[in-house]
Amino acid sequence: MAARNVHEGHRQRLRERAEQEGFESFHPHQVLELLLFYSIPRQDTSEIAHELIDKFGTVRNVLTAPAKELMQVRGIGARSAEWLRCMGELIGSYAELRDEDRPRIRNCGDALEFCASRRSMASIPSTYHIALTPAGVVQVFEPICDSLQWGVPAALKKSLHSSLAVHARNVVVVEYVPAEAPKVRPYDKRSAAAYAEVLRCMGAELLDVILVGERETLSLNQTGDFDRTLYGAARSRLSERYLLEDADEVGDGDWLPVSDEGL
Repeated sequence: MAARNVHEGHRQRLRERAEQEGFESFHPHQVLELLLFYSIPRQDTSEIAHELIDKFGTVRNVLTAPAKELMQVRGIGARSAEWLRCMGELIGSYAELRDEDRPRIRNCGDALEFCASRRSMASIPSTYHIALTPAGVVQVFEPICDSLQWGVPAALKKSLHSSLAVHARNVVVVEYVPAEAPKVRPYDKRSAAAYAEVLRCMGAELLDVILVGERETLSLNQTGDFDRTLYGAARSRLSERYLLEDADEVGDGDWLPVSDEGL
């Protein structure tokens, strides 16, 4: 009988754990292991991650190390070195933000308010997306197309790439429409269903599609035009409480940020 591969299914188990728990309970090498999944497909990255920690000491040191030094570790090629370097730059830029520059969405009401408050900065019409951590911290808020036809492959690819780059758990699509009161189109519902399925396959979740008009803002989640529960169980604490009017019902413990200890 052939020996059982102890690493069989390990990548999927680690992804599922990250979806459910975030990085709070991860060891430093596991954070790197998960990051390396995106540059080293179909291969166990645990040993490489351990060697990176052994050489550089912390995740932070790995992500800020020169590419040439990273490539001295067995298994790290130019592609993986560049990926880790880019992640380091992205995280560094995010860490430099002040607390007030890191808005947090706790529920649908927060999402509606956040999107409406940014209408004045958006071109009309246009479609944006929001990438969120499991605790609801906004990681990305940026345009994905300069129209309301956001279901086209180019726009979805841009949103997907940006969301995966920051390892977002939840995504919200935001349409800025040239009307006082927006109306839900069949196109919106079809596009939401299609993108929700794509994100589900990638371990993330489409939380909502929000339409922002001149005077009114609405959520497809609230109107019943998009039911995210059709695409699996909630993938984050934010998703579980999204439709609660009082986000504090969940408890203050859920709002603690991810610790920098060990990074």
